[in-house]
Amino acid sequence: MRYAIYYTPANDSPLWQQGCRWLGREATTGVFLPQPRIAQIDPDRLAELTRIPRHYGFHATVVPPFHLQDGTSEAQLVVALTDFSTRQHAFLLPSLEITQLDSFFCLRPK
Repeated sequence: MRYAIYYTPANDSPLWQQGCRWLGREATTGVFLPQPRIAQIDPDRLAELTRIPRHYGFHATVVPPFHLQDGTSEAQLVVALTDFSTRQHAFLLPSLEITQLDSFFCLRPK
């Protein structure tokens, strides 16, 4: 089995709501949303460009997919991540910009 670590903004945050609108789906509920109209992009083309990300939902990859080390259980992973998360402090992220990373677009700090 593969695991990955992702970040998602709070469901009531403007970033989450805008990301869901952009993708055309609210991932926690599965509800499809109308995508924004962009003058330079045909709506069908935007739907195709966002088809795969729409399935996964708006998120930030913290650690890409990985396999657990032999002898390590999923429960141990959950305990380690919970411990790590409780020791972290909030921080301000600089403004974000849309950039291309390999074959997809993403938001990155300026």
